[in-house]
Amino acid sequence: MASINNIYEILDSDKTNLHCINEMNERLSNHNNSLNILHTNIRSLNKHIIDLEYLNASLNDKCHIIIASEAWISKEFNPKYFSFCKVFYIEYTKNNFRRSDGLVIFIKNDIIHNTTELIIQDTNCLFTTINFNGHKYGILSLYRSPNGDINTFLAQFNIVITDITNKHKNTKIIIIGDLNINLLDTTQNTTNYIDILNSLNFTSHINIITRPDSNTCLDHVFSNIINNSLITIQVTLIDSLISDHYPVITQIIETNSHIHNINWNHNITDSNSSNININLLTASLQNLIKQSTTNRTNKSIKRNNPWIQPGIINAIKKRDKLHKLSKQEPFNINLKNKYKQFRNKLTEIIAKAKYSYFGEKIKNNSSNPKKIWSIIKQATHQNVAKSPEINLKINNIIYDSRTNASIISNKLNDYFLTMGDLNDNISNKEN
Repeated sequence: MASINNIYEILDSDKTNLHCINEMNERLSNHNNSLNILHTNIRSLNKHIIDLEYLNASLNDKCHIIIASEAWISKEFNPKYFSFCKVFYIEYTKNNFRRSDGLVIFIKNDIIHNTTELIIQDTNCLFTTINFNGHKYGILSLYRSPNGDINTFLAQFNIVITDITNKHKNTKIIIIGDLNINLLDTTQNTTNYIDILNSLNFTSHINIITRPDSNTCLDHVFSNIINNSLITIQVTLIDSLISDHYPVITQIIETNSHIHNINWNHNITDSNSSNININLLTASLQNLIKQSTTNRTNKSIKRNNPWIQPGIINAIKKRDKLHKLSKQEPFNINLKNKYKQFRNKLTEIIAKAKYSYFGEKIKNNSSNPKKIWSIIKQATHQNVAKSPEINLKINNIIYDSRTNASIISNKLNDYFLTMGDLNDNISNKEN
């Protein structure tokens, strides 16, 4: 903790937390039964996975689904060694062609779901259906490359979203992602995109700047959910430094419907005395409270990364607060320098914390090479490619390398030795 304490020497004694995070935590706490979906453009998941885990930890691990777009997924991508695997099931796109392509979805392990990858040119697309608190939701996650042809996208997107709505008529559909279409401009392409969604009764829930560097709204949240007394959808931006986009949290809040099922006219009638009416009303309210109350046991939150300590999380909040202030006062050189100094120091501390944690694990397993290699893969989020499986047909019998490695090896040796003799014979005939 000494390093964390030293970092505050760069600053004054003010330790105000990042306002947006606190406000978001308060909102999350006010709606314990809401479905919480976090989306962020991450600009390389391998590079920023720790930042994403810190953000989730700062939100008290209350996100049920986390969507990371522009994930930079390579063919060797394997989420097995992400710490998120402990509490999330991980889905990701396979059809990634550009370097920046990739869409990864983290879904809490206790949520029943089904995910399908859909094909739209120059776009990563996953459709996930889930059951949450007895309700069906469909989440269409998207990342559209800015280099793709917009007209082709609009034509194919129209087909995909129309097909989804026709097949899932009783499902609440939410569209979330980085579409690289600016909702704040009035170009024909933007108008056509919005018209497609409006024609299917989808409404935009975010119409403010999500990428401050370009003053554009590229991160979208659309749904066919109509806010009423039973269900509301709330969208909040978080001031964070994972990339140059603000992370977006979507809350779907369902109001308990028991109160709407009571016929209050049966409780109070002119023929009853006031005492009877009061007793009837009291009984109805007590029954309502009983139906609407759920007893839960609070569980201690286990951090995905053991080196994520409260001191580091608080320092990240302070860094983000300084970043916000420096943007508000762009000509304040002292504030900008203070932010950069704090940011660089914090980056160093995070790297040292991770290095120290894995260094200690390697030291404690110094006599176990297999365990050491597993620790290294966990630390680097890398997966060593396995040797390819070989199937060889010998005398009309197929042998596989996993169970018949020696037979295949001997046969290949015999073959190449024979090839050597054959080459010698050919060479002698030519001479």
